[in-house]
Order: sequence, then structure tokens, then C-alpha cells
Amino acid sequence: MKYWIILLTFFSSYSLASTTKFECKYHDYNLVLKAGGNDHIVHELSINGKFVIDELIEGIWFIEEINCRKEGYEIIASHIQFNDPTQKSFMLTYHPDKGYKIEAGI
Repeated sequence: MKYWIILLTFFSSYSLASTTKFECKYHDYNLVLKAGGNDHIVHELSINGKFVIDELIEGIWFIEEINCRKEGYEIIASHIQFNDPTQKSFMLTYHPDKGYKIEAGI
């Protein structure tokens, strides 16, 4: 019985995860947002589903919006999962030879 409860818990928490792909007509790369978690939603943002944006994970940012801009992707994030509605804006750019760059407060 204990085995079934553990197995059911694993599958139910796994099934709550979601993935969203953001494309932009100005860029030849896309962003993939994976959301999951039990107590708090954890967002993992990656470029083309391969290069994870570590700065957003380390800052425990909740991604609220992703907007396509000519200069890159604008990311609006907050700590709403911790009852802090203050939003912060980031600009994410990527070049295959140079990697990605994320700037806050843009």
C-alpha cells in the first residue's frame, strides 16, 4: 500500500508540470518555460529548450510575462509565490557564438 501512495504522489506531481514555448518573429531562437513544483511553482526558462537561464532559477523568479521585442525577449518576473507582487523586468538576448545575456531593469 505504501508503494502505491508513493507512486501515485510521483505521478500526480509530475502531471502538474507544464511546458510553454515562446517564439518571436524577430529572432531565430525560442524560449521554453517549464513550470512545476508542489508547494511553490518553480519556473525553468531555457533557450531552444537546451540552455537554461540559471540567473532566473537562482533568484527564484516567477515568470509572469514573456514579450517579443526586436532587441530580445522581455521577461517580467516577480516573487508572487512568496506574496511579493513587486515586478522586475529583464531583457534576454542570445547569439549562438556568444551565448546569452540577461540584463535586469530594462
